[in-house]
Amino acid sequence: MQLFGCYSYVQCTPFPWRERFERWDAKSVASGEVHHASRFSQRFHAKDRVQILRVLFFFGWSIREVGGAEFSVLGLAEGLLRAGHSVAIADVQKQGSTEKSIGSLQVPYWSIPRAPEPKDVRSSAAFARGVWQTLAVLREFRPDIFSVQSPVFQTALAVGASRLPHHWHLAITVRGSDIRVIPKTFPLLGPWQEDLFERADAVIAVSQSLLRDALNLYPSMRDKAQVIPNSLDASWFDKPVVQPTDDERHVLFVGRFHIVKGIDILLRAWSLLQGHVAGINLWLVGEGEELGSLRSLSDHLGVSKSVRFKGYRAQEELPSLYRAAEIVVLPSRNEGLPRTALEAGACGAICVGARTGGIPETILDGVTGFLVDPESPEALAQGMLRALCLPESDKRRMSAAARAHIQQNFNQETMVARYEQLFQSILRKRTAQEMA
Repeated sequence: MQLFGCYSYVQCTPFPWRERFERWDAKSVASGEVHHASRFSQRFHAKDRVQILRVLFFFGWSIREVGGAEFSVLGLAEGLLRAGHSVAIADVQKQGSTEKSIGSLQVPYWSIPRAPEPKDVRSSAAFARGVWQTLAVLREFRPDIFSVQSPVFQTALAVGASRLPHHWHLAITVRGSDIRVIPKTFPLLGPWQEDLFERADAVIAVSQSLLRDALNLYPSMRDKAQVIPNSLDASWFDKPVVQPTDDERHVLFVGRFHIVKGIDILLRAWSLLQGHVAGINLWLVGEGEELGSLRSLSDHLGVSKSVRFKGYRAQEELPSLYRAAEIVVLPSRNEGLPRTALEAGACGAICVGARTGGIPETILDGVTGFLVDPESPEALAQGMLRALCLPESDKRRMSAAARAHIQQNFNQETMVARYEQLFQSILRKRTAQEMA
């Protein structure tokens, strides 16, 4: 493996829990729940001859964090499991983790300590350890597809693993900040991302706008890139209506309290609406590093009496919040494909969002909601007021259109099927090349 200017090889020993996974494999095969075989063999459903896949998702930070990217990756993993495939998940964290599972999702899971890009002897040693641990996971699970999700802090490790002989195939999914923010914040990461994309068999972007940005940054991926949008599982369209305990009229924001989400823009727009929205409060649902500064800004703008910081809410609580909201606001400075817009639309909520990133792909202006100029409190205030003043008949029409748009274009069954088709096509193509 060419690393640090010389050739070196990493020899991986079996993980201590290999025996447990082999027992799990054998039990799954016996029960018919999951079909396993050697990574070199061909695995098919007897009925429809669909190849059974082993997919390892490698996430760019802790998969346990609460956010749209995390939920989307876990949803894809669950969908592939339901389709009969074998799935495992690895992530990178600052200190790694000793956990071996992810909530109720019963799949093998590893957490690898975040390793620095090699710049000197010390960082090169830490990087080599990270590559060794990544290779150990790959040898432990033996995937057909190595799916790098949100290529950020695991990028260099994936490149290091790719430089050794291997039998898995590399697919990369970009989700937003990995392309639009991280390369600027961590300039040393850019060359590693470029190397990884060149080695990939396929690259997936979650929105058309993100694909354009990715191609502008890394044009070498053009012939192997496509869009597969994020999605919601069918339960979002069938969740029972639960009356919120707090029945005050409210405008709703749901998301991380991060500068990219534009909550400061929302607060400034809210201050412009005072006197026009009597009896309506602004609910901010979420948590994050910007909480303190947002509270201070709320006080400074004189709107703290009508702003409610609601904190974190579990997924099962969100449908009732969306349905009860007058409108849902997405004031983001940028987005890949916002899960909030999908969830709100599935619940029939009318969204007002900034015309940036993947938001225009989830909100049809004037049909399912309204789009406004990004980073403009004045434009956001006008859009919110327009939505709040709609006649009831227009609200009902727009609500139904929002629900139909999300259900038709962002359902999980379609997303999982497209990933299945892509992964299987990669395997067929490589097999044909090897046999030629």
